[in-house]
Amino acid sequence: MLVKTAKDPEVNEWRKKNRQVVFGQLQKLSDKAYRKSKSEKSRENVLNNVLVFCSWRKETPLELLEGIRTAKTNVYTLLDDYVDWLSKSGLSPNSIKDYIASSVKFLRTYDVEINRDLLRDKVSLPRTYSVTRDRIPTPEELKRLLLHTNIRGKAVLTALASSGMRSGELLSLRVKDIDFSKRPATVSLRAEITKDRLERICFMSDEAAAFLKEYLGERGKNPDAYVFQGRHQGVDNEGKVKFVRGEWENKPMSYWNLDVIVSSTLRAAGLLQKDEHGRDIIHVHSFRKFFFTRMLGVLGREMTEALMGHRQFLDSAYRRYTQEDLGQAYLRAMSAVTALLPQTVEVMDPKRLEELKSEISEKYEGEIDSLKRVMVLLLDKLQSGQVSSTEVQAIVSGLTSDTEPHLGSPSSAPSGEKGEKSAGPQPRQAAQKVFDTSDVPGALESGDWRFVSTLSDQSAVLERLS
Repeated sequence: MLVKTAKDPEVNEWRKKNRQVVFGQLQKLSDKAYRKSKSEKSRENVLNNVLVFCSWRKETPLELLEGIRTAKTNVYTLLDDYVDWLSKSGLSPNSIKDYIASSVKFLRTYDVEINRDLLRDKVSLPRTYSVTRDRIPTPEELKRLLLHTNIRGKAVLTALASSGMRSGELLSLRVKDIDFSKRPATVSLRAEITKDRLERICFMSDEAAAFLKEYLGERGKNPDAYVFQGRHQGVDNEGKVKFVRGEWENKPMSYWNLDVIVSSTLRAAGLLQKDEHGRDIIHVHSFRKFFFTRMLGVLGREMTEALMGHRQFLDSAYRRYTQEDLGQAYLRAMSAVTALLPQTVEVMDPKRLEELKSEISEKYEGEIDSLKRVMVLLLDKLQSGQVSSTEVQAIVSGLTSDTEPHLGSPSSAPSGEKGEKSAGPQPRQAAQKVFDTSDVPGALESGDWRFVSTLSDQSAVLERLS
């Protein structure tokens, strides 16, 4: 929302020039904001809001406080004039209330007494009403966004769209909070980083997990590393910026940086649109709404709300479903929040694959050895003239199927015509099978088979009765 100060060039220029000085004088406020919520976003919001307050007055925090304490400035007139300036800048009523609340918090933190009744009577805030006109990206638009950003942008967008996490939760993630060994990848959100201060788990799509692992690279080996890190500009002794782009440090990326990533990607993809109040129609929070909308049609409201961490559904849903149940439900709907990889092939665990090979080998090893012995015997008898090629064909046909009769020549021919083709159509040959001699009596007693010939002392050929 600091972009609103661009409508006043002098205010904008003062803000850029004195940003670090203002933040340096607000250390007590910064610590207090973070101590209460343990949220970097909360700290960042209050600091940026007070920066706008100071920029409007073109005074540092210490100069503002000095004017109020020496009675040069009436605090209620000051705040009322500030509301008027914010309104003319085009901010929504809710945004104006946020700016005023941050300014009041700043003044009270540094011991400026503000009476609530006088504040309400003397500072006229605008009546609130909804001015937001946003929407979620379509699946095709999400795909388009991913094709127009780098690996960091891909990791950010897919993590938000497929997990249902809030932006503050995403920025507070450490490497050890994500279990990539599970499918789906499981994210443990600590109580201190969630909005309702309740610990919960959520999940990421295969697509998001792949992008995230690629983005982390070697940092993925450091469990305490923040997943999305920010840069620290730093200043020298004279208050001048020491590092233009900043140095990476193991602290969460700022919400402002996250917003820039999303806006830049929208612009590159040709999807950056503004409403009449200058707000992005597709913005950071749109991706959490995308998750809700896409999952709702597959999992229903209760499961979807529980995965998003909505308080009213935690008791009813989390006590009823185990983490495994939630994970399986997520897998069923994962394709709904996946853009580039709608179908994922799960590779079988190598150990299980070897176990299956062993089971198959043990099951068929005996039958294969038996078939080998039969084929050797048949070949010997064929070479010695004890059986004809027609008889061999019939026996082999019986080995391939014991349920259907096979076409072929009779197993034996009339004397003097052995091995010769008979005129006219050939009769259908009944199915034949090789049995161990120990199994022959039982097969004959069943009434389903009849004896054909003996192959050796260990085996014989039987024919199935039609």
